[in-house]
Amino acid sequence: MKNRIPRGRRAAKQAAEPAAQAKPKARPDWASKFFPDDDFEYQSPEMVNELHVDRAIIDDLAREGLVLQWNTSEVYGRPEVRMMGQAQAAGWVAVQRGDLGGKLDHLLPADSAEGDNILVGGLQLMCRPLAIHEKARARDRRASAEPIEASRQMLVEGVDVPGGGHPSATRQNRINRTVERIEIPGGD
Repeated sequence: MKNRIPRGRRAAKQAAEPAAQAKPKARPDWASKFFPDDDFEYQSPEMVNELHVDRAIIDDLAREGLVLQWNTSEVYGRPEVRMMGQAQAAGWVAVQRGDLGGKLDHLLPADSAEGDNILVGGLQLMCRPLAIHEKARARDRRASAEPIEASRQMLVEGVDVPGGGHPSATRQNRINRTVERIEIPGGD
């Protein structure tokens, strides 16, 4: 039988050989396209939000009684006429170059003309009076509170069913709920 080295010993013997014998592999031609040079230094790219309006401008407009909002004007190049009509019906007016003292002109390209709408990526910058905006928000809050109030009424007053006013029914037709304090151990 020849001098056979068991697998475990063979691997140990190969690991013990000097690393100088290993030759570095040459990179294929295509690798230069994907692997940077050795002196490459990574720098995080700055992300620029094209829709950003400076907080100071928003606050100035709020003091003047105006509110800004970006509304969808087109999707994949197709104008959203219905959505823009709904926005205009809700009191929103398109902001154009030169409006509001030119405070928002920086959002437009340099070659835009006076009166061009402020459009960024299919979104139209629009403005409406703060009084209308507050009324719309109050209406939205009421609309969102209606389902919650209906659930609360079922909990407190019971479920409204025909014949449900009878005393024997009113004892049974409500959702019972209790709230109890629970001590949490180690909560000091």
